[in-house]
Amino acid sequence: METVEVRVEDDDVPALIVTPSRLSFREGESGIFTVKLSAPPKNTVTITLTGYENTDLNPTPSVMTFTRVNWRSMQSVNVHAEEDDDYVTDEVTLALTASGGGYDAVTGQVYILITDEPLSVSIYDTEVTEDQTDAQLNIGLNRPSDQLVTVQYHTVDGNAQNEADYTTSRGVVVFEPNSVRGFIQIAILDDNHAEEEETFTVTLSNARNALIKRGTGTVTIVDDESNPSLRIHDELGFAGDRLVQFVVSLSHASPKMITVGYRTEDGSLQAGKDYVPTIGVLTFAPGIVEAMIQIPLLREDLDWREETFSVHLVESEHAQIEKAVAVARIQEARQRLSAYTARFVRTTMIQIVEALQGRMQANTDGASCGAG
Repeated sequence: METVEVRVEDDDVPALIVTPSRLSFREGESGIFTVKLSAPPKNTVTITLTGYENTDLNPTPSVMTFTRVNWRSMQSVNVHAEEDDDYVTDEVTLALTASGGGYDAVTGQVYILITDEPLSVSIYDTEVTEDQTDAQLNIGLNRPSDQLVTVQYHTVDGNAQNEADYTTSRGVVVFEPNSVRGFIQIAILDDNHAEEEETFTVTLSNARNALIKRGTGTVTIVDDESNPSLRIHDELGFAGDRLVQFVVSLSHASPKMITVGYRTEDGSLQAGKDYVPTIGVLTFAPGIVEAMIQIPLLREDLDWREETFSVHLVESEHAQIEKAVAVARIQEARQRLSAYTARFVRTTMIQIVEALQGRMQANTDGASCGAG
């Protein structure tokens, strides 16, 4: 039998595997790299980090230990860059030096680039009411500079129009050396009619010695006219009617979409037995001042005493609730005629009074003209 000799040579070379070998981050931020061994050590291996002394870097941990048990595991190093006042980019090479376990004098390195945030200028949004004299937008640099910084600005219409809602403006903001704050002031024009919120923008351009980071600020003009008030009116119904209609009215028209929630509540009448329980939302389109809530009745075949249930207004948007509760009074059908008669008499009397007032006014006007 022929004998074959097999020789197995260990080609594992002790080395430090560092991933990644290059890091880049800004001042005040951190980066992470990992370290592992390429081959099993004979005993404990200690790895020490150097090269960051007298820099703004702070590695954690700065010393790592690998054993014959955990040598396959990666260990992470968090490198944090403290902020400084020099506003320059720093470059640091971290050196990793191993000792013990057959790794004596084995080294590795990580190249770290610490960037300083460039000098930049930003403008910020603001909100004003229409009766304010002007709108002030803050504008600022992200850090001080030893140079003079300038930036131009101009207004741009949105649904707010120049010379109707605000005064158009353009100009230059100047930051003296080491200053970081400024503002832009735009005149606001008031009017006497209710309207939706309106906006226009102020745009930065042509910055000198700085970059523009946030170049547009929005001015929101909130109308100073008061929101309308809501009222729900009591209603009279009769046994045999299919439903009761509640009128909800606004004190004046609004350019905004107005909503108000409502719900029914038992009185002497019971939901589900005498009327349909209802929860909903009533909507007033812009310019509309009156809307209706309809509640179906369920008892058509009975004689009723005067009994009640109510509707409650809740959670209105863009309006104030002045009268939140309306009571429905349901009477027997035989009382319908007297109720209608009372309404007719009241309406007729009002018409007679208005007619007499109109005739007296006409006679007065005629006498005045004759005197001329």
